[in-house]
Amino acid sequence: MPVAPKNQDKLGSFRALGVHFTRQEGDNHIGDCPLCGKENKFNVHSESTKWQCWSCQAGGNSTSFVEQLWERLDAETTEYKSIADSRNLYFPETAITWGLVYSHSLQCWLVPGYNILGEVKQLYRYQKVNKRMLLLPTPTLGHQLFGVNLYDKRKPIVDLCEGPWDAMVLWELLAHGKMVEVNGKSTIQQTASTTHSLASDRNVLAAPGCKVFKPEWCSLFAGKVVNLYYDNDHPITQKDGTQRIVGGYAGLQRVAEMLQQSSDPPKEINYKRWGSKGYTPTLPNGTDVRDLLTGAV
Repeated sequence: MPVAPKNQDKLGSFRALGVHFTRQEGDNHIGDCPLCGKENKFNVHSESTKWQCWSCQAGGNSTSFVEQLWERLDAETTEYKSIADSRNLYFPETAITWGLVYSHSLQCWLVPGYNILGEVKQLYRYQKVNKRMLLLPTPTLGHQLFGVNLYDKRKPIVDLCEGPWDAMVLWELLAHGKMVEVNGKSTIQQTASTTHSLASDRNVLAAPGCKVFKPEWCSLFAGKVVNLYYDNDHPITQKDGTQRIVGGYAGLQRVAEMLQQSSDPPKEINYKRWGSKGYTPTLPNGTDVRDLLTGAV
């Protein structure tokens, strides 16, 4: 029977990503290696979080474990149509480009979060919680951005979405479309050339949610034209009858303020305007960019 580690917090990342500890020897917790599959060869120290597999000789700390696990799952994942269909992506290749991987031990998809250097530092589990599919961060690792692996500092525009699914749909439409003149009018046509696409001069990133944005992320937006695409969240009516702005509109205001007050602010900040008061009441609460681009509303 699996032994629950006495230090739940520091070992939370390992347990969340499928490591089942079978025994404990002092501060060392032992289980099956998720990288090579060998039983009772995976050892983690509860205080330092240093780990090693006595079989495949892999090792490191909790952060390097996430990186190595992602690399292993990336090599093993071959089928992407199911996640593309479930999230209304137009192309399965988009899931590949954004680094999605499937874990058979967890029976769920994992979405990588990157630091500003484009390194995998977080894995979000796409799992059902109370009948809803949610992205759950791996404990102890902190939130990270999506799409930084594709970031090109030479591009003058950065689009920031609320959540990775919006960003993936926006990115794939930009990457597969180009602006052309037809009968004197500008229109978008499909293209196979990313160098001539609408994505040729812009990066697409995503924050984990409307309430999450870290000061260290501001450097990716320095000197850029920034476009914020947050959700159409309806305000909350309080007991006194007044309405309190929450969700997407409150989130983008907070992000815009952080960017403006950073040591190297953006050149320009724009946002998706859902309505005069920050939302469109005729659209469902929570309507997002992906809904608009895929025709869901």
